Amino acid sequence: MNDHSQSGAGLERFDINAQRDPFILRIESTSSTVYYLRATDERGLEVMRATGLGRSLTTEGDNSWHRVTKITSYGLDLSGEPDPMKATFKDDDAEPWVIRVGAVHVYEYRVPGGFADTTDYWWRQRPVTRLVLLGEMPPEVERAKTEGYVERPEGV
Repeated sequence: MNDHSQSGAGLERFDINAQRDPFILRIESTSSTVYYLRATDERGLEVMRATGLGRSLTTEGDNSWHRVTKITSYGLDLSGEPDPMKATFKDDDAEPWVIRVGAVHVYEYRVPGGFADTTDYWWRQRPVTRLVLLGEMPPEVERAKTEGYVERPEGV
């Protein structure tokens, strides 16, 4: 079995501040696009958005590592809108520096080379369906999901 194997049930919650050792976390959602968090002694905490197939929106920051400045996990209020992509965030259910299955996450990150030598960006991920700790990054062709994802409806 390869060290980047994704077998197993996965985690329900991952508290970034509680981690003292380097890690790589695979963060899946209903999309084919997969997010990765990596913490190393040399570079600190970084995020990568591995763009998947289908109607995934793409950005120039995709498929490369970026220094994370903030992560917020939001619970969703599905009472008025069952579609998680249209539902509002629960104001009383926001957690910084935590990744949770069932929650939406906003990743704020910094790219060198902009105003004052840095530019800040953010990504909003669909609700997380699976968290898996990896021993190493999978090869580029295995980073995004190729099956088991839900295509975004037109106009969303």
